[in-house]
Amino acid sequence: METQLTIGMVARMFGITTKTIRHYHKIGLLSEPARTINGYRCYTAADLVRLQRIKRLQTAGLSLTQIKAVLGAPDRERSLREVLESVGQQIDTQLLELTKRRAYITHLLADQGGRSLDYALKTSPTVDLFLGQIDEQEIIVSDELVQLDSILLGQMDLLFGENAAYQEQMRELAQCIAKYPADYKELVALGERFLALAHELQDSSDIERMVEDYCTLMEHNPVARKMQELNIPEGFSTTLFADLMGEIAQEHFSSAQQQFLMVLEKHLHINKKSTEQ
Repeated sequence: METQLTIGMVARMFGITTKTIRHYHKIGLLSEPARTINGYRCYTAADLVRLQRIKRLQTAGLSLTQIKAVLGAPDRERSLREVLESVGQQIDTQLLELTKRRAYITHLLADQGGRSLDYALKTSPTVDLFLGQIDEQEIIVSDELVQLDSILLGQMDLLFGENAAYQEQMRELAQCIAKYPADYKELVALGERFLALAHELQDSSDIERMVEDYCTLMEHNPVARKMQELNIPEGFSTTLFADLMGEIAQEHFSSAQQQFLMVLEKHLHINKKSTEQ
């Protein structure tokens, strides 16, 4: 007597539930088999091959919708290749994201002071916008400077990201960067010097020189001037923003870096008053 393959037997063979098989029937992924006189489903070798293909494609990461499309396509081989390429790209993206997360976790584990907890896992949308305007072969921005910009601009994105005026200001600044790459390169070099201050003493002579260089830069550098023209969008608290930037400076900047910002702000304030007079 020939063995009848019931739904229970098939489910055990593939390590799935009978409910799963019934779902395959419901969505049209697996055709309804013939039934016995008693009304039981009777599965054939073709059904087993179909189920085996479904399970293998699921293992490869395809959804049931994708599997149904592939197995029902007139040109199955071509359809399968296209879907697999798409899934492969998604996996590559996920692997890249996981690699970044793993590096971030490693960074947190190695940190003794807890400062790394505030480091940006991803670049901010605004930083990505700015970096997209430059030729990476001509203007090299260190990972450390990108990280610093991501912390600062990431906070601005968080506060003002949905504001149309803020978005317009950032687009205009990005256009300015694209228009004046050599001037932006000067600013990047100054940014790298600011990072180097982290290893200097608070009374370092480099601070005064950097302040003088920045003020000189302001006189001829259109990107620097554009940055100085940025305003906090109307309706937002300037005090809150200033306090937030102060907290970030306390957390991430050395004494020498904080001293540079204080001296620079003082110089800019004096220059502004003299200009107004």
